[in-house]
Amino acid sequence: MTDQQIQEARALEEQQRPVKAVLSVRNGGGVTLRLQSRDGTVTAPAYRIDLGGDTYLHGGVFSAASDAIHDLGFRLDGGWSDPTAEETSHTPLTETFEYLEYIERRFGPVPDLAPAPDGMTIRADAMERGHWYLCVERCVFTLRWAPKVNGEGEWTLSAGVDFPSDKGEFDTCEEAFEGVMSIARQAAKR
Repeated sequence: MTDQQIQEARALEEQQRPVKAVLSVRNGGGVTLRLQSRDGTVTAPAYRIDLGGDTYLHGGVFSAASDAIHDLGFRLDGGWSDPTAEETSHTPLTETFEYLEYIERRFGPVPDLAPAPDGMTIRADAMERGHWYLCVERCVFTLRWAPKVNGEGEWTLSAGVDFPSDKGEFDTCEEAFEGVMSIARQAAKR
């Protein structure tokens, strides 16, 4: 991504950032939590959450909704409104410090990789930020980094078509490299 594309994506995120949470009971039961942007849309699948099969709004539902909102990096900016006759309630939202840090990681520099172990070559994907190809023993692996709201980020490793079941998520790049070397050693024994 170019610097211009990153700036445009960041501006779009700010425009689509949730500012309101809405709880509603569906016909036939079940509660849905929706985090809405300024224009009232739900801009990401993660912002539409099924909270179970309750048929009315009560303290347990409000508590579960508040927990889900916090996990996504937001907090209530006031309290929930009194439920309407249609069993709908809403509250304004504001982002947490952790969410703002996540945005900085998401649009800031990608973390540096650890030094490659002996026998591994690394090539960055020119089109996708936080995406590398690792080669060991003629096996190609894909390594991706994605920021998380509550944590630095997550490293995801997939071993490609030769080993489709081998995939892992790691807290550090070094752990992902160890996973690659382990898979490559197993492949060499085959």
